[in-house]
Amino acid sequence: MVKNSCFRNNVGVRNPYSVAEIKLKKKIDWSKKNFNAKKQLLEKAFGMPYHQLFEPSHGSPLFVNTTKNQQVMTGGGDPTPCYPYPCPTGTCSTIVNGKYMISSNAFNDPIQGCLPDCYFIAAISALAWMAKLPSYTSPAYTYTFYSIPPLGGAPNPTPSIQMTGQLPLDSNGQPIHARSNTWSPAAAEIWPGVYEKAYAAWAYRQSSGTTSDCPPYSSICSGNPISTLSNITGRTGYEFKTKDLKNDPIAIFNKIRDVACAATIAQDRKTKYPTVAYTYQTTPASGSSYSDDTIVANHSYSVLGIREVKDALGSVIQRHIILRNPFGQKNHDPANLPSTDVVTTGSWLGAISLADLTDGIFALSADRFASHFEGFGWIVT
Repeated sequence: MVKNSCFRNNVGVRNPYSVAEIKLKKKIDWSKKNFNAKKQLLEKAFGMPYHQLFEPSHGSPLFVNTTKNQQVMTGGGDPTPCYPYPCPTGTCSTIVNGKYMISSNAFNDPIQGCLPDCYFIAAISALAWMAKLPSYTSPAYTYTFYSIPPLGGAPNPTPSIQMTGQLPLDSNGQPIHARSNTWSPAAAEIWPGVYEKAYAAWAYRQSSGTTSDCPPYSSICSGNPISTLSNITGRTGYEFKTKDLKNDPIAIFNKIRDVACAATIAQDRKTKYPTVAYTYQTTPASGSSYSDDTIVANHSYSVLGIREVKDALGSVIQRHIILRNPFGQKNHDPANLPSTDVVTTGSWLGAISLADLTDGIFALSADRFASHFEGFGWIVT
């Protein structure tokens, strides 16, 4: 276990769906597209086969370089800048019919934008799942972030940052960066975008001493989802590397079940702490390749809980970890993965659909989690 020390801070991959809209210069309603239509649009936008987009060894533009003179590993896992910046600069403008929250800051609201800051989106989704995020009714939004000492240790509060609701927009008037799943022309929810902008402003101030309501987002290109939970809350992050648990699916599953999840005899258990996980930078030698938008290389996910199914004699016959992809998308039948490994049918906790292809929520077998995820962790709130 690592406690606020030596987090890998170059975790990050861009959301292909958000970037495709920028490249194709049009807003796309992905909820009305089947898998083949999505695949064709992504291949058109990026000019390469779909299955090569999600693994950096193929030269996928979803993976970007970090600044050459910045350490890839620091004690606190501070955000790492891009080199070069991969997104349009955009102009910070007021969102038409924008509202900070429509009803609540729900865990399935945050959708990643052009930037490879999946680690941040996974973190705020995990915090929203635990109802640990602030809400605002006035148009001046104030956030406090915490820095982690270079050698690790307790996070330290930094001066608060106040933001407006203006966000960088593309030529279609859509947010370039994080947006909400709760979005319509009549009521555009903006809280994920404002929170992300505040984080970018904080990171920029940390390095430059300058505060801006429209900061350079390049300062938060890559990072680590566990240290980001600490940046947001001031709580200590606890990280577990799957290799330190000998990539044992049962040991990994039991660690998440016994520590991070609420005690219950039910097969479905919700996390009791904000919990996140991230994959390897490239395909592990022992596993199938990252070739689908569900399990992506160098990507961060929110961990919502687990499902443990027992037979009549009480022996465990299924172990699944419930994850949310910040892309807000997933496939029913990911390439190269057995159907029992990725479950995108039915429901979880009785009310959360695993079949909705536009929320990013799915159940992953403990075996596949052990082979394709590098680390996971949480903060205790």
